[in-house]
Amino acid sequence: MASIEYCRQWRIDNQERCDFLNHRRYERSSESIKKKNSEYQRLHPETKGVRHHVNRAIKSGKVEKPLSCSLCNKATPDMIAHHDDYSKVLDVTWLCRSCHMRIHRNDTTTTPLTKRQIGGIVISKEVRCLQCGKKLGENLEGKIEIVCPRCGHYNKFNN
Repeated sequence: MASIEYCRQWRIDNQERCDFLNHRRYERSSESIKKKNSEYQRLHPETKGVRHHVNRAIKSGKVEKPLSCSLCNKATPDMIAHHDDYSKVLDVTWLCRSCHMRIHRNDTTTTPLTKRQIGGIVISKEVRCLQCGKKLGENLEGKIEIVCPRCGHYNKFNN
């Protein structure tokens, strides 16, 4: 307990030094982030300006940002617009951070069916688990067999 109090007091007594070290750490990390971003833009020029177009479409009302993830249905204020095809700028799937990371890691074992996994088939029908009611996908057609990630129930649909 004494060491915690000592550290707090040291930070109070050496505020200028702490500010300097924190600023230096921030400068180094921001330079590293800028370098990674510019490298990504160089390798993927098709992504340039896509986020800007989506944000403008949201502000103008052309695109509505939902309050819940389209895969796991988790409600979160910071939804991420995921693009399967960057040439279709406003064709986005709204995902929470964890589902977005799973898609980019190609971890399909815990995610429900997505447009990418079914080849981009689009009609308007919602698909829910027959056992627990969890939303498994939407805009699906044809014969579909899905294992629910929540309860493990094997679902068969014939649309």
